Order: sequence, then C-alpha cells, then structure tokens
Amino acid sequence: MEKVTIDSILEWFKEQIEQKGPISQEQWLDAAAKLTILAEEIDDQLSTMEAIMADAERAYIEGGEPAAKAKILKTENIDYKEYLKLKAKRKRIDRHIEIAKKRERHPDF
Repeated sequence: MEKVTIDSILEWFKEQIEQKGPISQEQWLDAAAKLTILAEEIDDQLSTMEAIMADAERAYIEGGEPAAKAKILKTENIDYKEYLKLKAKRKRIDRHIEIAKKRERHPDF
C-alpha cells in the first residue's frame, strides 16, 4: 500500500484538475481530513525554522546590529527558499480545506 503524503494528495488533485476529472464531495472531505492531520509535519518544520530565525535575530540585536538589519540577517540561518515553499504549501493546504468545507455546505459548489 502506498503511503499517503501531503504531496501525493495535492498531486492527485492537480492531475484531476488538469485532466478535468470529477472530484466528488467525499474525495474533497477525505483529502481535507488527511491534509489536516498531515499538516502537522509542515507546522513542525515551520516552527523550527521560525525559532531559529528568532534566536538569530535576537543574537544579532544583542551583538549590536540594528533591529532592521537583524530582521534581514536572520534569514541567513535557514534555507529561506525552503521556508517560503513550506509556507506556500501550508497556505495551499488551508485553502484546500476551506474549499472542502464550502463544498460540504453547498454540494453544488
């Protein structure tokens, strides 16, 4: 049995949309439930990255750097591109869940 991941769920929906395949209300709700649970992994990664950046910003400020410069320099302590990708993915998950809720309330949506 293939492991269900955030990427596999989002990829399946992308394929369905590209191929104009039908997506039932049950599929939307099932995916939303799975994404809600699996999003914990992204939340943990984002929390770790944000903590690293906060510590770095504090260290720069304590080291005498201006707060504005510290805010910029803190991003050097993580893979900032990966951080932005994770934030975007989390936003897509949230949007997917919102759509699933709307489809539940309005089946014709």
